Amino acid sequence: MGKIISIVGLILIVSAGVLASISTSYEAQLKAKEQIAQKYIINAKEALKSGDKQKALKFIKMAIKVYPDNKEAFKLLEEIYASNNKTSTSTNKPAASQEEEEELGC
Repeated sequence: MGKIISIVGLILIVSAGVLASISTSYEAQLKAKEQIAQKYIINAKEALKSGDKQKALKFIKMAIKVYPDNKEAFKLLEEIYASNNKTSTSTNKPAASQEEEEELGC
């Protein structure tokens, strides 16, 4: 009976260690994705400063794809589409194509 308890205890300890390492690995992966998305956002902001909205959109979409919970990326996306709406009234161009909206789940 004592050996069984020892074995069960050992199994529980090993299981806890495995779960802890999986959790740590997931957190590390999530952090890495956040950092990659942040680099894409920086690139998008630089593209916007230079006036290249298409390039900025490309980087924002990449940021969202890597890390969909990034609120800053969606805020930038909203700003770009809002600025396109302002200019599209004078040029009669759509702010976003149907394909772009479907790709982003709009």
